[in-house]
Amino acid sequence: LVPFLYACYRFQDLGVVPPPSKHVVSNDTLADILVIESCTSQEDQDQERWSVLKSVINILSSLSAPYLISDGSLLHLYRNCSVGQSDLDLSLDHTWWKENTEKLEDGLVNAGFNLTATFGNLNVFGYEEAWDKNGVKVDIFSSIMEGRNRLTGFWVQGKLYPCSMPM
Repeated sequence: LVPFLYACYRFQDLGVVPPPSKHVVSNDTLADILVIESCTSQEDQDQERWSVLKSVINILSSLSAPYLISDGSLLHLYRNCSVGQSDLDLSLDHTWWKENTEKLEDGLVNAGFNLTATFGNLNVFGYEEAWDKNGVKVDIFSSIMEGRNRLTGFWVQGKLYPCSMPM
């Protein structure tokens, strides 16, 4: 199941558009093509939220950033073929982020995103930024690989908790 979920949110080559009757996603590590069955009967979608997600993914892809759609956004995409009604969550490789922070910030600002909050320190595990575009909040979490697990930080009342996802 985990490789399937990984395949569902790796859109570096495809971008994101409002889903057609079936949304085909390719996973280059497994060399498989998967169809997200929940996309065969999606509800009316919030086009602004899809537009914001597509915009941030286009920025990350243009920078060759190693990112993943994650957390609640991944769950909504998988279960409902939607972007949900809450914030949009993405995970970004921490090492890449430290080396390309200015390019990422310039890309987001030039596309109309506004930085609204930061959590932690860019040079330390668990860094996170919150951005907003047209009233849609986008959370970008730093992540690292530890063995076969991807680790992200989760902040609760100023305290960092590591979260692990097997890959």
